[in-house]
Amino acid sequence: MEKIEMKLNKQKEDVNYLLDKMSRKALELEEKINKFGVNLAEHVENFSGRLEELEKPKESFSLGEAIYVEEEREA
Repeated sequence: MEKIEMKLNKQKEDVNYLLDKMSRKALELEEKINKFGVNLAEHVENFSGRLEELEKPKESFSLGEAIYVEEEREA
């Protein structure tokens, strides 16, 4: 009977150890996922800002002015 109790206690300790280890790994993974999400959001925000800058025309002309400027350049 004593051997069975010892075996059960050993298994209980092993299971507790594995559960603790799994909990730590789960927390580490959650932290990594959160970091990845934050970095991804920052990169998307930076990319959006750069994209907006690229989409903005540096100078704004009406169509008539643009044609006039082109004609002046050709002359």
